[in-house]
Amino acid sequence: MKNNIISVVMATAILCSPIIAQAEKSGDVCKNITLEAMQTHVPIPPSTILSKQEVNGVCEVILDINGQYVPVYAGTNFIIAGEMFQDKKQITQSRIDGLNAEKFIRLKPDIEKCVALICKPKKEIKHTVYMITDPVCPFCHQAESQLKEFAG
Repeated sequence: MKNNIISVVMATAILCSPIIAQAEKSGDVCKNITLEAMQTHVPIPPSTILSKQEVNGVCEVILDINGQYVPVYAGTNFIIAGEMFQDKKQITQSRIDGLNAEKFIRLKPDIEKCVALICKPKKEIKHTVYMITDPVCPFCHQAESQLKEFAG
C-alpha cells in the first residue's frame, strides 16, 4: 500500500512537472524586461516603465514617454509596438484607461486650483466636466455657452 501511494505521488509529480515549469516560465516573462534591455532592440526616447504584466505569453509594458502612455510587448529577443486585440476587444486600452484614471485622481487637486468658471445645475450634480480652454479661442467660448445650457 505504501509503495502504491509513493508510486502515485511520483507519477503525479512527473506528469505535472512540465505544467509547473511552464507556469514558472510564464511568470518570469517580465522579469528581465527593462528599458535597457528593450533599447538593445529599438531606440526608445527618455521614458519610464509604468507597468509590466504578462499578457498571452509576452510582457506588456506601458511606457510613459513625455506624458503619453505607449504600449509595447516585449520578450528577451523582440519588441512589438502597438495595441493588442483579443476577441474583438482592444485589451491594451483598458490598462491605459486605468492608468489615465489613476493619473487624473493624482492631478485632480491641482486641476481644482485652476478652475475659473463653475456652472452648477439646479438639480443634483452627478458628474463633473472639466473643460480646459484657451481664453482667446472663439470656439472655446462657443463651447462654454453650450456647456452652460447643458448644465441647466
